Amino acid sequence: MFKRILFSVLRIAIAVAALYALLWWFGVRMPGKNVSKAAPLSSDEVTLREELRADVQKLAGDIGERNMWRYAQLNAAADFIEDSFSRAGLHPRRDSYEIRGQACHNIEVAIRCLARRAPMTTAAVSLQCSH
Repeated sequence: MFKRILFSVLRIAIAVAALYALLWWFGVRMPGKNVSKAAPLSSDEVTLREELRADVQKLAGDIGERNMWRYAQLNAAADFIEDSFSRAGLHPRRDSYEIRGQACHNIEVAIRCLARRAPMTTAAVSLQCSH
C-alpha cells in the first residue's frame, strides 16, 4: 500500500515538473541567442547616442512637463522639435488645432527612403494637449 501511494505521488510530481518545464519553454524562455556583451558602438552610433541624450534632456529636463496648464512649455517643445527637424535638413509642417482658445500643434515631416520606389514615410510628433 505504501509503495502504491509513493508511486502515485512520484507520478504527480513528475507530471507537475513536466508541466512547469513546458510552460517555461514556451512562455518564459526568450528565443534567439543570449548576447552577454554588446558590440562596441561605432563613432556614428556614439554621436547619435549623444544627440538623442541631449534631445531627451532638453525635452524632459529643461522644458519639462508640458500640457495646457503649462502652455509655454508645450509651445517650447513644439518649437524645439520643429527646429530639430529643420536643422536635420527636413521640412517640418505644423498641423495646428485649437483647444480652449489656445493653439496646439502636431509637427509632421516627410522622409523619403533611399531605396528605389520606396514610398515616402511621414513622421509625426504629436504634442498632446491635456485638458
